[in-house]
Parts: sequence; structure tokens; C-alpha cells
Amino acid sequence: MIKLLFIAVIIFSSAGIGSVIVGEWEERRKSIGAMQSAVKVLNSALGFQGMPLYDALLAAGKIAYPEFFQGCASLLRKEPGVAGKELCKRAMLEQKESLAGCKEPEKEALADLFGRLCGAVSPEQIEDAGKVFLRQTDLLAEQLRSQQEQKGRLTRTMCIVAGLVISILFV
Repeated sequence: MIKLLFIAVIIFSSAGIGSVIVGEWEERRKSIGAMQSAVKVLNSALGFQGMPLYDALLAAGKIAYPEFFQGCASLLRKEPGVAGKELCKRAMLEQKESLAGCKEPEKEALADLFGRLCGAVSPEQIEDAGKVFLRQTDLLAEQLRSQQEQKGRLTRTMCIVAGLVISILFV
């Protein structure tokens, strides 16, 4: 009886580990979606509402990643002439935990966006910068979705099989 309970615990914990691995991909997709929403607000505030970059960053921070966008705004306030990519990278270093859900490709796309936004001189260039970022992150989200579909079931199955093998070896 205890052996059966032990086997059940191993198998269910193995299935749980598989779900956690697959869940990380889903969390990353959600973080990309949140970043896209904040960038849309940033883009709208700069291009259509004509806000200064400082105020647009604060507006974007109300949607997602408030620590990061507020950090960018405070860095911009301290050093108004800082380049866009430099501003973003410094804020990422200072606010490491605020972008915990984002991986390196998303961070690079964000730094590229900041570089394009700070160099933009017209609303069309601001809109184009936002479109480039959204296209890049859409591709990343699509890759994660397909990875989740393709490898998700396999990962869960492999974890369950590993749990079965371990339980057979121990019993």
C-alpha cells in the first residue's frame, strides 16, 4: 500500500514538474503581451497625444512594468541627453527584477525600440518604431506558442515517463 502511494506521489510530482516547465513558456508569452500593451500606450502618448518622453514613459508604466518605465523616466530626468538604447539598458540594469518575465530577445527589442523612439522626429517615425517592436515581439510570442504546442505535450509525457521509471527503480 505504501509502495503504491509512493509511486503515485512520484508520478504526480513528475507531471507537476512538466506542467511547471510548460507554464514558464505561457508566463513568458503573457509578459510579452503586457510589454506590447505598455509600448502601445507609449507609442500613442508620444505620436498622437504629443506628450514628452518623460510623461509618455510614466503613462506606459501605468499599464505594465511600472518600475522599469519609472526608472527610465527618472534616468531621463537626471540625464536628458542620454541616448535611447543607453537609457533602456541602464534602466534594465538598475531595475533587474522589474523585467524578470522578459528574456534577452525581448530586452533587445525593447532597447531597439528606445533607440528608434529617441531618434524619431515625426509621428510617423514613432509609429514605425512601435510597429517594428510589435512585429518583433509578435514573432517571439508566436515562436513560444508553437514551442508550447509542439514540446508541451512531449515535455509533460517525458516527465511522467521519468516518474514511472524512477518509481519502478525504487519499488
